Amino acid sequence: MNAAKTIDIHAHVLTEETMRLLRKEAPKVGPRLQRIDDEAAVLEVAGNPYRPFPRGAFDLERRFADMVAGEVDVQVVSVTPQTLLYDQEAPLAAACARIQNDQIAKLIGQYPHRFLGLATLPMQAPQLAADELDRAMRALGLRGAMIGSNVDGTNLDDPGLEPIWAAAAELGAFILVHPVKVAGADRLRS
Repeated sequence: MNAAKTIDIHAHVLTEETMRLLRKEAPKVGPRLQRIDDEAAVLEVAGNPYRPFPRGAFDLERRFADMVAGEVDVQVVSVTPQTLLYDQEAPLAAACARIQNDQIAKLIGQYPHRFLGLATLPMQAPQLAADELDRAMRALGLRGAMIGSNVDGTNLDDPGLEPIWAAAAELGAFILVHPVKVAGADRLRS
């Protein structure tokens, strides 16, 4: 009998190669990294800094060491919430989603026994998002998508998002809802 595997479902990844590709596609919003120390960096996306950004999110050697230390066999990797880009124009968000999904698929291809992947979608353009979910699952082998808990203030039950839910149902997609710009965030700081 095989031993049960430990799977980390909440594992964001944003490699330095992905950051370079995003900056090339979208110079004004593309992620930039400024190292703080050996453990973390400041991640800047669209001029907004996020600190601390842990080293394991962008350094694969560190990620593997962290997985061993945490006794994690497999990670289901997804983008960082900062790169969902729901507040950007739809064509730009769609292009950046494609880049990130291609990079996640590449990572999985390199380490198929360590990673599974979830896509990112340009949720502000529901048909583009549905099309990208289809591409990500059928062509890239991703298992579903990680989406934000709202789309730049639009709730996920908005009827305009129905094309995404229809595609997800047809594909049997796993959908991970990650908190972003949550209501009452100012009260949650402590």
